[in-house]
Formats: sequence, C-alpha cells, structure tokens
Amino acid sequence: MSVEKHFGMRLTPHERRQIERLARLRATTMKEAVLEAVQRRLEELEKEMQPPAPQGRLKDAVHLVGCFEGPEDLSTNPDYLEGYGRS
Repeated sequence: MSVEKHFGMRLTPHERRQIERLARLRATTMKEAVLEAVQRRLEELEKEMQPPAPQGRLKDAVHLVGCFEGPEDLSTNPDYLEGYGRS
C-alpha cells in the first residue's frame, strides 16, 4: 500500500475546533478522529444502499428463492393467467 505524503485541507477555525474536540473526546489524534469519522460514515452509506431485509413470512423462505425451475414471472405468460378472476 502506498502512502500519501501530504493531504491538505483548508479549515475554518470552527471546523478545526470541532476536529480537535472530537479527537480529545476519542482520546486520539486529529488525523485518527477524521479517519474514524470518514470510515463510520462510509459504513452508514453502504448499509443504506443494501436492499431491505425480507420481512414477515418471506424471511422464512429466502433460502428457497431461485431454487425452482420455471418462468421467472408468471405474469409474463398469458397462459398462466387463463381463467384468473372468473367465478
């Protein structure tokens, strides 16, 4: 892994104080506090992008998804709908 020698940012005095405060609260360096905050935010965003977990009865059948052969969607073939809705 290559290491960047320098990464500079211009911070307002308020932003710098916030980072210093975070570093003090975490008992770490400013660099580590920023890196930890970035990592935490990335994990949150990745979690948000995950598809929602199945709920209710579907969650108990997740292991069966894709294990049967047949049309992917019964509604794509009108023969499967023949007589549907008739008494």
